Amino acid sequence: MTQLSVNEHPGFILNPLEDRPDTIEAAINRQMNGFRTTSDLCRACGVKDASYTEMSTIDATPEYLRIQLSLVGFDDEGTYKNQNAIGIPDILDLTQYMSNSEAENPWPVRYKLITATYHAGEDANSGHYVSAVTGPKEKFQKGPAPQYFCVDEDIYDWEGEDYPNVLTINPAEHNGMDFDTTMLFYVRIEPGRENLKPQETAEETAEEADAVVETIAERVRAGKLGRQCKR
Repeated sequence: MTQLSVNEHPGFILNPLEDRPDTIEAAINRQMNGFRTTSDLCRACGVKDASYTEMSTIDATPEYLRIQLSLVGFDDEGTYKNQNAIGIPDILDLTQYMSNSEAENPWPVRYKLITATYHAGEDANSGHYVSAVTGPKEKFQKGPAPQYFCVDEDIYDWEGEDYPNVLTINPAEHNGMDFDTTMLFYVRIEPGRENLKPQETAEETAEEADAVVETIAERVRAGKLGRQCKR
């Protein structure tokens, strides 16, 4: 089991690749199924300096998932910024990493991207940070929720015809400057009854109906509910 934790916020700290295209999903997979080397004797094969793949699972997930992208690299001259853009999904599915993923019908664990933080500048030790957020939908509003690009005290409406969720754009561009994504916040999508198999849905509905009938009957016998009342 792995503990999702970034400081006090549940989530991941990911290291994007520097030499080839990368995605959030691939980076999470590397972290959950990491290639390791032990300096001690392997308890399984008895070989020293043995290499193996460490597979982790998740027992529970938070309502809000924070993903921090570590863009700071180190070389002989000091630190530098990794500007190799990483692909960002609108919907992030963690179901395969759950400890119950081998079940016949595992409960889906999926997240929706709602907020992003960006850094502008080629130096990892300086630059400018901005953010983008998803606003609430108005009552009876059709279409996606509004999104905004926030630069200091200025807030701009942000729309992208080619992107259902503009927060997936990386790097983001504003006034001729590129802003590299450094942090993401996802909100958990609560699965509905439609995610269950039809048979299981029917069985669960029948069980709930029986429980309601039993409760009503008990209340009638106790004189707490008139027979004319259906609930």
